Amino acid sequence: MYLEESLLPRARDFDILNWWKTNGVKFPTLQKMARDILAIPVSTVASESAFSSSGKLINPHRNRLHHTTVEALMCSRRWLWNEANDTCSTSDGIQTCPSILDEEDDQDDRDSK
Repeated sequence: MYLEESLLPRARDFDILNWWKTNGVKFPTLQKMARDILAIPVSTVASESAFSSSGKLINPHRNRLHHTTVEALMCSRRWLWNEANDTCSTSDGIQTCPSILDEEDDQDDRDSK
């Protein structure tokens, strides 16, 4: 069982892919999980540009996002932006925040000038 194995010392030059290649036969289920997880590409896009609603969210390299994913990303960005910039207001215990559509309209107005 993998929990009974000793811990490996931390090293900068540790090659996780090579370790799984040579030791995966001892832990076949974990090897399959590691293969799935390690196959996920690492994004080098800065988080700010990844969540921008001004045309950077959908580009030629990310044109297959499902519409619900795009909506979720845009809403998440807006909620985080509102929280960070404290742009929401509270009246009678109800919190209101500017709409994503308001931001897009503002961007369209700036682009048309």
